[in-house]
Amino acid sequence: MRACRARTSEVYVLHEHHQAEDELLWPALHARAPLADDLITTMSRQHAAVASAVERVGREMDEASLKELHDVLIEHLDLEEAAVLPLIHDHLTVAEWHAPQEHAMKHGPAGLTDKLLLAGLVLEDATPRERAWFLSEMPPPARLLWRLVGRRRYARRMRAVRGAGPGGR
Repeated sequence: MRACRARTSEVYVLHEHHQAEDELLWPALHARAPLADDLITTMSRQHAAVASAVERVGREMDEASLKELHDVLIEHLDLEEAAVLPLIHDHLTVAEWHAPQEHAMKHGPAGLTDKLLLAGLVLEDATPRERAWFLSEMPPPARLLWRLVGRRRYARRMRAVRGAGPGGR
């Protein structure tokens, strides 16, 4: 049951992240980087493919649907990192880049457990510089809570989701 709830929370965070990009980033990039319209359209189509794969996982919860989700998500994230992040850096203001984060704070998880999960998801693959920035942006009480409780709770949750055997992290 815990693993199922963890997956549900992660999917919710992913959905909110993609919704914020669809509403806030893609329109700004379409306006500022018209030569990248095909790329931005591809990113939107990939969001739809990820959402479809997530729905299939929810219905079937089998190895084939999980593999499909993995494949479409990795393809999307690789393209986003390689091609979209440079566009964002070159064409958006700091305020426009922060808008999806503000959207996530407003529309994202409300409960403490889910907020700690979100922090863990952000910090897990962050570079040392990104980690320092993210933690510095957290209010001091939240930062202390992360250090005292959040890290261990996140690690326990990921073990439940990913498993402790081979292939688990």
